Amino acid sequence: MIEVFRSEMAFARKNGGAKLLARLKEQGHYPYSDLDREPVA
Repeated sequence: MIEVFRSEMAFARKNGGAKLLARLKEQGHYPYSDLDREPVA
């Protein structure tokens, strides 16, 4: 389970879920979420 911020959901709707997953992976937040993390989008 991964926390998705409102801004990240908007990014995914505009750019596609694959691009959001790529950003999450780049920042080390995928496949596990940290409740104190900053949004990637």
